[in-house]
Amino acid sequence: REFVYGCYLEVPEEAQRVIAQVFAGLELPKEGRVSFSDAQMVVRAYLSSIVTYTEEPKAIPEDEDFVRGFLLDTKEGYSVHYATAATLMFRYLGIPAGNGC
Repeated sequence: REFVYGCYLEVPEEAQRVIAQVFAGLELPKEGRVSFSDAQMVVRAYLSSIVTYTEEPKAIPEDEDFVRGFLLDTKEGYSVHYATAATLMFRYLGIPAGNGC
């Protein structure tokens, strides 16, 4: 458990700012963890209602953060975009996800 929580919760600073902005209107606990089912509901709701799936998304400029480009700017993408954003959103909510250490 210690290994998993130590390795699978890292969120880069820029992604933290973006996700905080995305979740700004939600009442999330200041400390502690969100349950997996609540986190899943929040992530799924955002990704299904705000962003659009397309296999030909607008390009995200190389000098722009990938998560910012997807979640706030283009709001369109395919599996890689969704998987990256969902992983970081789960981590932000305290749910270990994705590749770690």
